[in-house]
Amino acid sequence: MGKKKLIGTFMLLLASLFWGMSYPLQSMTSSDIAPYTLATIKNMGCFLMIPVLIIGKHKITKRDMLCGLVTGVITITGTIVQQMGIEISSVNNASFLSTLYIVLVPIFGLFLGKKPKKTVWLAVLLALVGVYFLCLAGTGAFVFSKGDIYLLISVVFWTLQIIFVDIFVQKSDPYVMVFVQQLTCFIIATTMTIFYEKPDLSPLANMIPVVIYYATLSGIVAAFLQIRYQKDIDPSIASLTLSLESVFGTLGGFFILHQTLTANQIIGSALIFISVLLGQL
Repeated sequence: MGKKKLIGTFMLLLASLFWGMSYPLQSMTSSDIAPYTLATIKNMGCFLMIPVLIIGKHKITKRDMLCGLVTGVITITGTIVQQMGIEISSVNNASFLSTLYIVLVPIFGLFLGKKPKKTVWLAVLLALVGVYFLCLAGTGAFVFSKGDIYLLISVVFWTLQIIFVDIFVQKSDPYVMVFVQQLTCFIIATTMTIFYEKPDLSPLANMIPVVIYYATLSGIVAAFLQIRYQKDIDPSIASLTLSLESVFGTLGGFFILHQTLTANQIIGSALIFISVLLGQL
């Protein structure tokens, strides 16, 4: 494996860790922070990029702004549609369906002339089985609901986000692109908050560390790691690596919320990790 590919995979692994660890925190704060308010908090870290752009003398070109705008609209739309699904779907269904982009990314890639290796298809299949064990095995029959339709639609947006990032970052300044993307998400999320929620900011005073985590590591840092380093690896491998957020979310539930890990969850997590390693071959 080349040095760039190794570093890129590690950085996406780190991004998936930051996103995954936000799951148990979101579970802890869901009664105090409304969904759109949470989306606003997660994206307000974009303003931390301003001094970085100034110090680094990054030029904000029309191309970079357009690329960031497109990925930003896709990202926040996927987030909103996913949230609509989560509200009326089961947690297990949501966890399983939200990870199906690992299948769609290589399929979409075929239409862009990117034919994945045979090992990638095998890795995708293995990851799909792993996600099933992680989320659905032992929970009974899969009952399809209206919320699951929203979740499937959101998966299309996550797939497009990975594909467009792969296309755009080849000729764009990742610093400018991530700033515009997160700023776009922040503006849209804030607008949704104003119109659809009555945010009570008083509880935030008691969860400053969590808010900081949302805005930095789970927000701007994870977004930057994806946009900066995804260009060094195949988008299909990127989707497999990013799917590890479901595993890290499960581990976060174990370490932070002291939830019990079932045998199926351990098997599922192991299969997903193996699939990511297999995809590198």
